[in-house]
Amino acid sequence: MPEAARDRPAEQEIEVSLFGPGFGECVVIHLGSNRWAVVDSCLDKESKRAAALTYFDQIGVDSQSSVELVVCTHWHDDHIKGIASVLSECPNATFVCSSVLKESAFLELVALGEEIRGSYGSGLREIEKVLKKIQFRRHRHEPAALTLCKAGKVLFEQTIGDVVTKIEALSPSDPDHQRMSLLFEQERDLLLAGEFKRTVPSLHPNLGSVVMRLQIGEQAILLGADMEHRPSTDSGWTAIVSNSTAEIPADLYKVAHHGSITGHAPEIWSQLLAPNCLAVLAPNQRLANPIPKPTDVERILSYTDRAYATAPAKVPKKRLEQPSERLFRRKGIIVKETPSSQGHVRARKSMDSPQPWEVALFGRALRLTS
Repeated sequence: MPEAARDRPAEQEIEVSLFGPGFGECVVIHLGSNRWAVVDSCLDKESKRAAALTYFDQIGVDSQSSVELVVCTHWHDDHIKGIASVLSECPNATFVCSSVLKESAFLELVALGEEIRGSYGSGLREIEKVLKKIQFRRHRHEPAALTLCKAGKVLFEQTIGDVVTKIEALSPSDPDHQRMSLLFEQERDLLLAGEFKRTVPSLHPNLGSVVMRLQIGEQAILLGADMEHRPSTDSGWTAIVSNSTAEIPADLYKVAHHGSITGHAPEIWSQLLAPNCLAVLAPNQRLANPIPKPTDVERILSYTDRAYATAPAKVPKKRLEQPSERLFRRKGIIVKETPSSQGHVRARKSMDSPQPWEVALFGRALRLTS
């Protein structure tokens, strides 16, 4: 990671860092006074370590004493890889997850462990690792380390001087919790019956995602997780917008669902966000149709001209082998390019400043353009 990314934020400075290598995302937040929160996890492409832990090492943060929260917004493997290792190295942190993930049917899916294959099997196994670590802490008579959240749950509060910091979950709604619980029961029954040959189908678990709002003094941040828009008034973004009582619009938005149209609702921008707010996202290049699509980028830029991504949405085309490289290969010498560093969008501002966010880009991160 470039040298500029090694400086720590000041005591009274907010930082929101978004990491993403093209598949997966992680948000690291400085809450002030060297207190930190980690939201989701992805792996650093170079170190194969959780991106948050690599970053803490590089800027000199003691993760064992400084991390207050480790949040798992949902169990898709593009949001959860390495999160068990984050929890292990942050022993003072409380683990936060959606209340949906403690439903008995979901825990039965977790218990199936290695028997489950498919695109979500690894996410279930990562949750299993987390639950084992929490159980181990309890056996050592350590403080409870698990917080289950639904809409309205306050996850963190602190006061530094005159500045109050509050983190609140805006989802899942009670009806979405019930919907997810029923889905888990149905899919568990099908899996146990062998209908899917032990492969987890798409369960649309994004409705169980934990969307969070952070208010720091007179400033606010909205983290959209992978929440999706549904027309029902008690579901998804419609429920969040309908139940929002926030007086301060957020001036930084971690765009929901990698910028996809499925995570979009015009009311997010008109009711929850400040005009021309800072928008950051991590793409998902592994889909058959990577997101965000060009139409998604155009849509986002219609709301703000300050939009950034941790990496391009499209996977670069494979470069043709050069004649010199072919010659080396024939002699048994393999020439490889140095892999791109972790994409990183970093935003900082003073806790009591009305000034815009200062944005720095590292690795493959870029500003979105039409």
